[in-house]
Amino acid sequence: MTKKTSLLIFLGTLILVMGVFALNRSASVSADGNPGATGRGTFDGGKKGGTVTFSFNALVQKDGYVTGEAEIHDLGDDTKVHIEINCISFGGIKKALNSATLGGKIKEATESSLVGSFAVFSVVDNGEGINDPPDSISSLVVSQKECLDCRSFSSLTMSPTVKGNIQVREGGPTCLEGTIYCPTLGTCLGPNEICPIIK
Repeated sequence: MTKKTSLLIFLGTLILVMGVFALNRSASVSADGNPGATGRGTFDGGKKGGTVTFSFNALVQKDGYVTGEAEIHDLGDDTKVHIEINCISFGGIKKALNSATLGGKIKEATESSLVGSFAVFSVVDNGEGINDPPDSISSLVVSQKECLDCRSFSSLTMSPTVKGNIQVREGGPTCLEGTIYCPTLGTCLGPNEICPIIK
């Protein structure tokens, strides 16, 4: 075997090893995921005491923006809303570690008067073990104000889910009631502090 052939084999092996390392590193980063919350299921707590179905997802992007959607359907009076989520606050709900309050603007609704309003709801992820209690979610709070701070709604009344699952991935420290986690600063901020957005 010539020196040239040996060198080519060595370089090829090195490139292959580096490729596998990069692939594993990329997979690890993707598996970590962004901070956020997702869920789907039902709970009893509609306007007429009936069943409410819900599905939502919200992610904190690297630039600090929050993106996501939620669909809430009160089967008791057949009210349905579709929310574009742009706000999330982690922790602070009845001292639950894996909890979040989400909010955003109502983009579609069976009641046209609700379109454009700001809606907020809270969720608690109680785990998925056999002995863990059900996850919980609050009823939707709707305000005619154009925008509200999610931190203002950390004391909503919670209802246990009947079916489904809720997952909260904080990606940062658990924040006390009235504070919010700022991903760009990596810390919790008070009600009068502003989380900078990286553009």
